[in-house]
Amino acid sequence: MNHFGTGTRQRGYAAGSIAAKTYRLQEEPGDAELSRDLRSMLRILDSAASVLDDATGAAWINSDPRADDNRPMPASMRRFVPKSSDDYTVELAPRTLVKTRLHEAVVNDLERHAHALSWAVTSEHPIDLVLRKPTGTGEAQCIVEVKTVKGGRAVDAVRAAIGQLLTYRFQLFEAEIRATILLVAAFSEDIGPSLRQLLSDELDIAVLWLDDRQWRGCELAERRKLVRPRSI
Repeated sequence: MNHFGTGTRQRGYAAGSIAAKTYRLQEEPGDAELSRDLRSMLRILDSAASVLDDATGAAWINSDPRADDNRPMPASMRRFVPKSSDDYTVELAPRTLVKTRLHEAVVNDLERHAHALSWAVTSEHPIDLVLRKPTGTGEAQCIVEVKTVKGGRAVDAVRAAIGQLLTYRFQLFEAEIRATILLVAAFSEDIGPSLRQLLSDELDIAVLWLDDRQWRGCELAERRKLVRPRSI
């Protein structure tokens, strides 16, 4: 019986699961029971790892899956698929929480902005947005990380954006093309001149931010044609 659900993603989780235990939402276990279950799962994982270590041909576990798969991304996947920006409700007894989808709303708004500037926009997990535009020497490619600034904590948002952008470029792109991948950090509000300077001047990361429903950008973003030039 598949307790993960019947959707494609849920079936994928089930196929990749070694062991699972289902808890009823109305009967959440206490810390002691969760601790016992976690220790049990760890023993099961240790046993599974021992079996794989002794298996013939198990070297594939630590191999790079990209090494023998150079097929291009299907055209059907090279497109932007907007997510719903509506707030949604999560019910956890004995209280009800309202979760926001501000991040998706900002991503969707930025997609429309980039499309209006003639960028080809795709959503390629785990990157928020990938922007492409033909140039005279090839195809300019930007990876964009979108961050919502919560409670005015711009520093937290900037730190997270830096870490994710550098990690994505290092892990998802071959060494010979990493230098050509442009980095963009987009925020739900202005992060201030000091943090903009850190990103653009020190790290070569273009900065975009929403200002009363209009996208603004640093000088680096203007040079990369991610925003329209400011009128003089």
